[in-house]
Amino acid sequence: RGVYITVAVGKPEWSAVLGDNGNYVVSPGQWSPQAVSPCAVFGSISDYVKLFNETFGYVPDYDTAMSSFGGVLMQLSMQEAGSVARRNILDSLSLMTAETIMGRVRFSVERRNIGRDPILMQVQNQVARLALPQE
Repeated sequence: RGVYITVAVGKPEWSAVLGDNGNYVVSPGQWSPQAVSPCAVFGSISDYVKLFNETFGYVPDYDTAMSSFGGVLMQLSMQEAGSVARRNILDSLSLMTAETIMGRVRFSVERRNIGRDPILMQVQNQVARLALPQE
């Protein structure tokens, strides 16, 4: 038997509910505070995590990082477009290749982010750790 889980292991509730029973689970994901990538807005993932933690008093989780990522994409697309017009922003996003807190971003014609591979996490001692890629 196997269980396929996507985002759950990176959330604090995982260990709070499962305790040691949640250890050793491996899960694909899109983001980890331990991932390594430059970012055009924050400098790098580690710079983003440090700034966020200093500002709000906790390490950002997946949901928080995805919200920040949305803001990063809007900022970069408006800068590239030189406009806040919806059509210009969409055109800019469709052509964008950028380094962000989610890694490299590049959209396919189907509007899927194909710029990077997902990461792999494993829960160790009740904490989701980055397993792959090994930086």
